[in-house]
Amino acid sequence: MMRYYTFLLLLLLPCARPVKGELVLDAGNTTLNLANSSSESVLIAAEGSASDFLFWNLVFSIEPRDASTLGGLSVDSVTQPSSYVFGGGGDGIISLPAANNAVNASDFNGTFLGVAVGPSNLSLLQIEISVDTSVALTASGFFDVIATPGEDTGTFYTDSNFLALGFSNLPLAGGTESIGTVFVTTVPEPSTTAILVLGAVMSVGFLFRRRNRPH
Repeated sequence: MMRYYTFLLLLLLPCARPVKGELVLDAGNTTLNLANSSSESVLIAAEGSASDFLFWNLVFSIEPRDASTLGGLSVDSVTQPSSYVFGGGGDGIISLPAANNAVNASDFNGTFLGVAVGPSNLSLLQIEISVDTSVALTASGFFDVIATPGEDTGTFYTDSNFLALGFSNLPLAGGTESIGTVFVTTVPEPSTTAILVLGAVMSVGFLFRRRNRPH
């Protein structure tokens, strides 16, 4: 219930002019080797420092960069990373589907007290990514982690006065931005690899027998 009280407070408090915060939202540049049934993790973190950090909300999707990118990726789950911004004080990350196949995840410090964060990377979210087999059986190439800004319904964070702040690379009034890159190389399933190896061995054996057959 505490999560709902937080949203209620955000709605009831007088609207303050949103300002750009001091933190940079970063999903890094990650290379993943994905088989059809495997998943790997990507970390979304805040860089910089802030003296008063209470609540965060992220709305993001993983999109093919251009026509050279094959297939699609899906976000299977979101979890709290080891170096979490709230430590053990978070109320618990909630993840909901958003429009256009995006993910909406959020959490706040359960004590309702803002915490000082930084100056090193501070982890907000760990996401598990796999090949979206509804698009294609494999995926490869560059994908961008696209964040959607916006107060209340987009990507933002607040201080202990519930003032909505945009990340410095993702202003509240701006457009969608790439906060990181995922480069995917798909490796064959073990069963597929075994079949390929067996086929190669049989081919070599066949050629060897033909070469050594008496004329």
